[in-house]
Amino acid sequence: MSFFSRKNPVFVFLATVILLYIIWETFYASYLSTSPFSYKISSFLGWSSSYFFSLTGLNLNWVEETYCISLDGRPTLYIGTPCNGLAFFGLFTCFVLAFPASWKSKIWFLPLGIFAIHVLNMLRVILLILNFYFYNTSFDFNHKYTFNFVVYGFMLIVWLYWAKKQLTHVAKTAQ
Repeated sequence: MSFFSRKNPVFVFLATVILLYIIWETFYASYLSTSPFSYKISSFLGWSSSYFFSLTGLNLNWVEETYCISLDGRPTLYIGTPCNGLAFFGLFTCFVLAFPASWKSKIWFLPLGIFAIHVLNMLRVILLILNFYFYNTSFDFNHKYTFNFVVYGFMLIVWLYWAKKQLTHVAKTAQ
Protein backbone atom coordinates (compact mmCIF):
# COMPACT_ATOMS: atom_id res chain seq x y z
CA MET A 1 0.00 0.00 0.00
CA SER A 2 1.34 3.40 -0.98
CA PHE A 3 1.62 6.18 1.58
CA PHE A 4 -0.54 8.36 -0.67
CA SER A 5 -3.37 5.83 -0.75
CA ARG A 6 -6.83 6.68 0.54
CA LYS A 7 -6.62 3.44 2.47
CA ASN A 8 -3.61 4.65 4.48
CA PRO A 9 -5.04 6.16 7.70
CA VAL A 10 -1.96 8.31 8.29
CA PHE A 11 -2.25 9.88 4.85
CA VAL A 12 -6.00 10.43 5.30
CA PHE A 13 -5.39 12.06 8.68
CA LEU A 14 -2.61 14.34 7.40
CA ALA A 15 -4.56 15.29 4.27
CA THR A 16 -7.62 16.08 6.41
CA VAL A 17 -5.59 18.19 8.86
CA ILE A 18 -4.02 20.13 6.00
CA LEU A 19 -7.37 20.72 4.30
CA LEU A 20 -9.06 21.79 7.54
CA TYR A 21 -6.12 24.06 8.38
CA ILE A 22 -6.22 25.74 4.96
CA ILE A 23 -9.95 26.37 5.41
CA TRP A 24 -9.39 27.62 8.97
CA GLU A 25 -6.46 29.86 8.07
CA THR A 26 -8.34 31.36 5.10
CA PHE A 27 -11.37 32.12 7.29
CA TYR A 28 -9.17 33.39 10.12
CA ALA A 29 -7.03 35.67 7.93
CA SER A 30 -9.85 37.03 5.80
CA TYR A 31 -12.44 37.63 8.51
CA LEU A 32 -12.04 36.23 11.98
CA SER A 33 -8.75 37.85 13.06
CA THR A 34 -10.26 41.36 12.86
CA SER A 35 -13.83 40.45 13.72
CA PRO A 36 -15.72 41.65 16.80
CA PHE A 37 -15.53 38.07 18.08
CA SER A 38 -11.73 38.16 18.00
CA TYR A 39 -11.72 41.41 19.98
CA LYS A 40 -14.08 39.81 22.50
CA ILE A 41 -11.63 36.93 22.90
CA SER A 42 -8.79 39.47 23.46
CA SER A 43 -10.93 41.28 25.99
CA PHE A 44 -11.82 38.07 27.81
CA LEU A 45 -8.15 37.02 27.90
CA GLY A 46 -7.12 40.41 29.29
CA TRP A 47 -9.91 40.54 31.84
CA SER A 48 -9.52 36.93 33.02
CA SER A 49 -5.72 37.22 33.24
CA SER A 50 -5.96 40.43 35.24
CA TYR A 51 -8.67 39.13 37.51
CA PHE A 52 -7.23 35.74 38.41
CA PHE A 53 -3.70 36.95 38.85
CA SER A 54 -4.72 40.01 40.85
CA LEU A 55 -5.90 37.46 43.43
CA THR A 56 -2.20 36.72 44.03
CA GLY A 57 -1.67 40.29 45.19
CA LEU A 58 -0.34 41.72 41.93
CA ASN A 59 -1.88 45.09 41.13
CA LEU A 60 -3.09 44.19 37.63
CA ASN A 61 -5.80 46.08 35.79
CA TRP A 62 -7.40 45.42 32.42
CA VAL A 63 -8.05 48.58 30.44
CA GLU A 64 -10.75 47.66 27.93
CA GLU A 65 -10.44 50.79 25.79
CA THR A 66 -6.78 50.14 24.97
CA TYR A 67 -6.71 46.33 25.26
CA CYS A 68 -3.84 46.74 27.68
CA ILE A 69 -3.00 45.25 31.06
CA SER A 70 -1.26 47.51 33.51
CA LEU A 71 0.87 46.47 36.45
CA ASP A 72 1.05 48.95 39.32
CA GLY A 73 -0.65 51.51 37.09
CA ARG A 74 2.00 51.21 34.37
CA PRO A 75 0.76 49.98 30.94
CA THR A 76 2.63 46.76 30.44
CA LEU A 77 1.08 44.44 27.85
CA TYR A 78 -1.19 45.07 24.88
CA ILE A 79 -3.25 42.04 23.88
CA GLY A 80 -3.70 42.20 20.14
CA THR A 81 -5.86 39.81 18.21
CA PRO A 82 -2.87 37.70 17.06
CA CYS A 83 -2.10 36.98 20.73
CA ASN A 84 -5.58 36.13 22.00
CA GLY A 85 -5.26 32.37 21.46
CA LEU A 86 -7.84 32.10 18.69
CA ALA A 87 -5.26 30.82 16.20
CA PHE A 88 -4.20 28.16 18.74
CA PHE A 89 -7.85 27.16 19.22
CA GLY A 90 -8.29 26.73 15.47
CA LEU A 91 -5.18 24.61 14.96
CA PHE A 92 -6.08 22.42 17.93
CA THR A 93 -9.61 21.99 16.56
CA CYS A 94 -8.26 20.94 13.14
CA PHE A 95 -6.19 18.16 14.70
CA VAL A 96 -9.05 16.92 16.87
CA LEU A 97 -11.63 16.98 14.06
CA ALA A 98 -9.29 15.20 11.63
CA PHE A 99 -8.53 12.34 14.00
CA PRO A 100 -10.62 9.20 13.51
CA ALA A 101 -12.30 9.15 16.90
CA SER A 102 -15.92 9.14 17.98
CA TRP A 103 -17.83 12.41 17.87
CA LYS A 104 -18.74 11.86 21.52
CA SER A 105 -15.05 11.93 22.41
CA LYS A 106 -14.39 14.98 20.24
CA ILE A 107 -17.34 16.90 21.69
CA TRP A 108 -16.05 16.67 25.26
CA PHE A 109 -12.35 16.96 24.40
CA LEU A 110 -12.53 20.09 22.21
CA PRO A 111 -13.99 22.48 24.83
CA LEU A 112 -11.75 21.03 27.53
CA GLY A 113 -8.67 21.45 25.34
CA ILE A 114 -9.62 24.98 24.29
CA PHE A 115 -10.20 25.90 27.94
CA ALA A 116 -6.78 24.46 28.87
CA ILE A 117 -5.16 26.45 26.05
CA HIS A 118 -6.90 29.61 27.30
CA VAL A 119 -5.63 29.02 30.85
CA LEU A 120 -2.11 28.44 29.50
CA ASN A 121 -2.43 31.64 27.47
CA MET A 122 -3.48 33.48 30.65
CA LEU A 123 -0.32 32.21 32.32
CA ARG A 124 1.66 33.29 29.24
CA VAL A 125 0.18 36.80 29.52
CA ILE A 126 1.12 37.08 33.18
CA LEU A 127 4.65 35.78 32.64
CA LEU A 128 5.11 38.20 29.74
CA ILE A 129 3.93 41.06 31.97
CA LEU A 130 6.36 40.07 34.70
CA ASN A 131 9.10 39.61 32.09
CA PHE A 132 8.46 43.08 30.65
CA TYR A 133 8.16 44.73 34.04
CA PHE A 134 11.20 43.19 35.70
CA TYR A 135 13.55 42.12 32.89
CA ASN A 136 12.36 43.58 29.62
CA THR A 137 15.50 42.86 27.58
CA SER A 138 14.34 39.26 27.03
CA PHE A 139 10.70 40.19 26.39
CA ASP A 140 10.79 40.07 22.58
CA PHE A 141 12.54 36.70 22.52
CA ASN A 142 10.14 35.19 25.05
CA HIS A 143 7.10 36.65 23.30
CA LYS A 144 8.12 35.40 19.85
CA TYR A 145 9.76 32.07 20.65
CA THR A 146 9.63 30.74 24.20
CA PHE A 147 5.92 30.98 24.81
CA ASN A 148 4.96 29.83 21.31
CA PHE A 149 7.16 26.77 21.80
CA VAL A 150 5.50 26.08 25.17
CA VAL A 151 1.92 26.51 23.89
CA TYR A 152 2.46 24.47 20.71
CA GLY A 153 4.28 21.82 22.74
CA PHE A 154 1.43 21.69 25.26
CA MET A 155 -1.13 21.37 22.47
CA LEU A 156 0.86 18.53 20.89
CA ILE A 157 1.29 16.62 24.15
CA VAL A 158 -2.38 16.96 25.12
CA TRP A 159 -3.53 15.94 21.65
CA LEU A 160 -1.13 12.97 21.51
CA TYR A 161 -2.36 11.78 24.93
CA TRP A 162 -5.98 11.99 23.77
CA ALA A 163 -5.21 10.36 20.39
CA LYS A 164 -3.40 7.47 22.07
CA LYS A 165 -6.39 6.90 24.35
CA GLN A 166 -8.69 6.91 21.31
CA LEU A 167 -6.54 4.32 19.54
CA THR A 168 -6.46 2.17 22.69
CA HIS A 169 -10.25 2.44 22.93
CA VAL A 170 -10.69 1.45 19.26
CA ALA A 171 -8.32 -1.52 19.71
CA LYS A 172 -10.25 -2.74 22.78
CA THR A 173 -13.62 -2.52 21.05
CA ALA A 174 -12.28 -4.34 17.97
CA GLN A 175 -11.32 -7.41 20.02
